[in-house]
Amino acid sequence: MLLARLKRFLIQPAILSSTIVTAALLGAQQAGVLQPIELKAFDQLMQRRSSTGPDSRLLIVAVTEKDLQTWNWPLPSRVLDNVLGKLGRHQPRVIGLDIFRDLPVEPGHAQLLQRLQQDDRIVPICKHGDGANPETPPPAGVPIDRVGFSDLVEDTDGIIRRS
Repeated sequence: MLLARLKRFLIQPAILSSTIVTAALLGAQQAGVLQPIELKAFDQLMQRRSSTGPDSRLLIVAVTEKDLQTWNWPLPSRVLDNVLGKLGRHQPRVIGLDIFRDLPVEPGHAQLLQRLQQDDRIVPICKHGDGANPETPPPAGVPIDRVGFSDLVEDTDGIIRRS
């Protein structure tokens, strides 16, 4: 009896067509057929939003040509440790370190490594390798949940989008 009612219910044209269209759309989305349309719609929405401008709470400290003339490249670990110490005294919530430090650069590597391991506010980077480019691991001993990636991932249409 229940099966007969269900069969009668599903035979009704509106319900049957709605079920078929819904199943087709869900299948198309799972198969990735709709992704180009979704990405174009996302791009349009991002272009139409108003510009918020730079966030005044952010500070970017850059390595300049003058710094490179003074300290050479790669910057000695002692110099990097001193800069991180000065920044830390201003009580920032987080310090993103966008300089690879997978290999020791003396003098001062032990002190820098200790700071990177102990200061939860500092987020150093690493790079995930692929067939063409080798990986660059994070500094030794830094917990993996405090490491950021420097890789930029392209979507299927070759555009880099931030999430």
